[in-house]
Amino acid sequence: MDHNRRGGHVALEHEEAYKICLALKEKDVIPDFREPNVIRIAPVALYVSFEDVYRLADILEEIGETKSYEKFSDKRALVV
Repeated sequence: MDHNRRGGHVALEHEEAYKICLALKEKDVIPDFREPNVIRIAPVALYVSFEDVYRLADILEEIGETKSYEKFSDKRALVV
């Protein structure tokens, strides 16, 4: 693999990706939702620390265990 061509994001797939993105935003994490079921997170080294990455892992675990995403609607918000 050409290491100069590697990307700087992590893509997670989940049936409830949109709602999980909303739950992440509620926890001050800014994800990027991609249709149909992808959560993209960009741990950019310039402004994201290892501590931030560990915090994100804890937040994702908490959201998954408590299913706090279920309180959000599937209705997509539009950017205008």
